[in-house]
Amino acid sequence: QVLAHGLVNPVRMFCGSNQSGKTTWLEAEVLSMCLRYRPWELRECEDGEPGDDSEWDIGPVQGMIAAKDFVNAHAEVIIPKMRQMIPFDYLVSGVDRIQGRVLHKVHLFNGSSIKLMGYEQPAEKMEGATWDVVGLDEPAPQGHFIAIQRGCMARRAPIVMAFTPTKEAWLHDLYSEAVHVGSEVDLARAEGADIAAVTIMMDENPHVPVEEKERYCRMLPVEAREARIYSR
Repeated sequence: QVLAHGLVNPVRMFCGSNQSGKTTWLEAEVLSMCLRYRPWELRECEDGEPGDDSEWDIGPVQGMIAAKDFVNAHAEVIIPKMRQMIPFDYLVSGVDRIQGRVLHKVHLFNGSSIKLMGYEQPAEKMEGATWDVVGLDEPAPQGHFIAIQRGCMARRAPIVMAFTPTKEAWLHDLYSEAVHVGSEVDLARAEGADIAAVTIMMDENPHVPVEEKERYCRMLPVEAREARIYSR
């Protein structure tokens, strides 16, 4: 995650196996840009870093996080993780809900906001808005990605992507074009590239016991091992 937080490219990828911290990284990136503060470092963003005033000199930040759906991805993963990462009672000034039930927008105390959208929605729903930062959790359909890109151009909004490469074949082409970052030296080499990626494989994941990883890998079907174990 430390290397992935150092990416400053227009498209920033974190490609990893299950339980590797991909979604945590994605939400931390979007939240820090909207708060203009890096909570995990206990300091404000400096010039030249994601979230500083030189990159978004536009007032409140308009962010978006897109995921597979509202019922499972947002309700069960994105929103609970967001509540763990920031104190809602102090930093959130209000929320919007669809039909009074489904949370789809979070308003922060500083005027910034984070809209929640789902890939189950038509791609056209992703068009029309202008964003300052976008997070895509798990592989997005290509049509949705294209629609979102249109809304990122005006303010040079970065797109941060966290995924396990299990579907959406078009994403493999985009991933292959990225500058792959595996060290601090690579971070410097990646500056100026359109796309940069950090990849973590199953055996590099420190959050899952070794015996559980080994059991999981043994039970995977052959055709799923490349994506689930090696993140490719």
